[in-house]
Amino acid sequence: MMMYDKLPVVLLMGMASARQDSINCQIASYVLAHMDDLSGIGIVELAKRCHSGTSSISRFCKEIGLQDFAELKELLAGNSLRFQRTDHYADHVIESIGHAADSVSLQAVRSFCHDLDRFTKVAIFGILKGAGIVFNLKTDLLMLSKPVFTTMSFHEQLEYLHKAGKDTLILLFSHTGSYFEYVEARTLSKNRPKIYMVAPAGTVPDPAVDTYIYFESVRDQISHPYQMQYIAGLIAQEYAALHPAVSRIWK
Repeated sequence: MMMYDKLPVVLLMGMASARQDSINCQIASYVLAHMDDLSGIGIVELAKRCHSGTSSISRFCKEIGLQDFAELKELLAGNSLRFQRTDHYADHVIESIGHAADSVSLQAVRSFCHDLDRFTKVAIFGILKGAGIVFNLKTDLLMLSKPVFTTMSFHEQLEYLHKAGKDTLILLFSHTGSYFEYVEARTLSKNRPKIYMVAPAGTVPDPAVDTYIYFESVRDQISHPYQMQYIAGLIAQEYAALHPAVSRIWK
């Protein structure tokens, strides 16, 4: 079950990473609020409604990972926002973390930690809730004297991915396993970075990813981000085990 369609994902990412008073944030906010009413309008009308120019609309489309305004219109034809609610939230969260703990590939986690130890250039990316997980992991790694690069801006993530070479290690968090639905992986450098992805079991492997860190998940909104947060914490724990001099065991 997919939690989010592509359009809400790229719009929410655009809002999360842009300044509140920026043109991109204004456009994303308007489109999210009027998704059901925009499928029949052109770029000139959308620019008018957003109090911007057509060049701003075109630039916005590219910066949120779309090819052009035509792709935005195509996505508007069949997308919606859905929020999942339950009366047993705590039980659901605890159960989902248990599934992740019981199923995650510890071998893959340790393989990443060994690569993390030997690579100097490291970047960790996620989208939407995954971006928060990334910053938590970055903080843990900084406490272990391992700096890594990250950014909430999807546009900046794409730029980094396209410029990175084989001397770079990248870890991606994607609770749907669909990160590369939002980036044209085939445009990555032939001298491309080594890429790991944390994703649910059953994710169709993408040729851009070298190693998957899989876990069992029903891929719903409530399980996300808690399952991936557990795995991020596990990565920090395993990396700390490689560096006992800078880590501390609490009794």
